[in-house]
Amino acid sequence: MLKKTQIVIVGGGFGGLSTTQELLKHNLNAEITLIDLKNYFLFTPLLHEIATGSLDENLIVTAYKQIFKNEDVNILIGEIKEIDIDKKIISINDTNIPYDILILATGAKAIKSPYSGKNIIELKMVQDGIAIKSMILDLMDCIDSGQHKTIKLKFAVVGGGPTGIEMTLDLADYVRNSLLKIYKKPDLQDIEIFLITKDDDILLRMHPSLRKATLTRLDKFGVKLITNCEIHNIQNNRILTNNKVIEADLIIWTIGVKAQYPLLPNSIERDEKGKLIVDDFLKLNNSSSIYCVGDLVSGYPMDAQAATWQGKYLGKNITRLLKKQKMAYKQYKPLGELISLGGQYAAGRAFGITMSGWFVWFIWRTTYFFRIPTTRKKIAVGVNWFLNLFSTRDLTNLK
Repeated sequence: MLKKTQIVIVGGGFGGLSTTQELLKHNLNAEITLIDLKNYFLFTPLLHEIATGSLDENLIVTAYKQIFKNEDVNILIGEIKEIDIDKKIISINDTNIPYDILILATGAKAIKSPYSGKNIIELKMVQDGIAIKSMILDLMDCIDSGQHKTIKLKFAVVGGGPTGIEMTLDLADYVRNSLLKIYKKPDLQDIEIFLITKDDDILLRMHPSLRKATLTRLDKFGVKLITNCEIHNIQNNRILTNNKVIEADLIIWTIGVKAQYPLLPNSIERDEKGKLIVDDFLKLNNSSSIYCVGDLVSGYPMDAQAATWQGKYLGKNITRLLKKQKMAYKQYKPLGELISLGGQYAAGRAFGITMSGWFVWFIWRTTYFFRIPTTRKKIAVGVNWFLNLFSTRDLTNLK
């Protein structure tokens, strides 16, 4: 019997998951091992919906054991301590694991806020979404019961990228169409939402027409956009900037991410942002057997669409490699751009056409629905989304 090829995939985000699923389609003579710090896949594009009561937190996480319950995949939980490129061994939890092919899919980590405080919360993990929702409800309860110093309530979202925009507008919709329909106080005019960015515009990596649609939506919800705003310090509820002081009861930090990966030799090439440089087939430069997918790959956008495409592309080419066939080059071409803009509204662009409204929101929902990894979670998420059309969102405080 032929010895099985040892394929080790480090990281179970969109890139790692997509690679694993593609490899499993081809009945290879290979043993696949998936390693992650946690035992579940996190559907990050829906994280802001945990913070605003649209979804329960368990609906955007799925255990790898459930995703691959009928597949022959070894699931290991732990942190990579070392990679020995010469011996083709990785160390995890004081155990050495040999590999023939190593795929790095460790993604990116949030750029942490340099400021700390109980009212400053980053949006990266499930726990962050729960904490944001909890603080929102705490503040509303304090105002409703007369324990807050005023009936005024101020929220600030820091970061003008897609995450910041979706968080801001979903928060605005949550306030209008759920919180203010349940709580007696405050009124709409008592709540202010700020969106703060250091740049001169929002969504700099998206098409100008999408920025225009987003600005219109921000204006409709009464969000106060502050551009060219450099934050110098945050003291309690006061954000000190280059041109003004902004008071906020809750500050949600969504500024950017940067590539993360295990310690690699200095000979491995990186770009100016620290992302790993790969060849046309996603193989790490100066390596014979290490490939990369996802947010850590230089030359690709840092989003779920690109990571999923890379996973499928790499999975197909590794299949060709193991079958002694020539790898097939294919250039990445994004299918389009989509962004949720609060409520049942989204904007998107594909084939040179920009559209916005309920129909685009339906496309946005459908796109993500089919990417949810298990049927059970698909049904649960679909039911939640359907119920949200006819009722207020959840107000349970799970602090």
